[in-house]
Amino acid sequence: MATLVDHIGDFAESLPRTLCWGAAWDMLRNAELAARDYLKLVLSGVARESDIGVAQLLQRQAKSAVELFGDPSWRPTGQALLADAASDNLKAADPGSDFQLAWARTFADAVQRL
Repeated sequence: MATLVDHIGDFAESLPRTLCWGAAWDMLRNAELAARDYLKLVLSGVARESDIGVAQLLQRQAKSAVELFGDPSWRPTGQALLADAASDNLKAADPGSDFQLAWARTFADAVQRL
């Protein structure tokens, strides 16, 4: 898992990356992966996704990981991590792009829940 967290964004092909995203989500839902670890994985690689649909899906799943699957005592920390990452990615996104809009929505939602 540590290797995946460090290198998921380095996968040149989308299929292996997508399979890894899906497997990690399944592990989270099956209580085989902690929400904090899933969030770390998503935040380490989502900015490198070139498909807006995949990026938005990962943003929604990160939100769900924090809100639904995470330890309630960790939830504020997870929301803060998500808000910080969304802010950074919002600033880095091309102006007027779909990615900028998606990160703005994720940021607004995460900040609202802090």
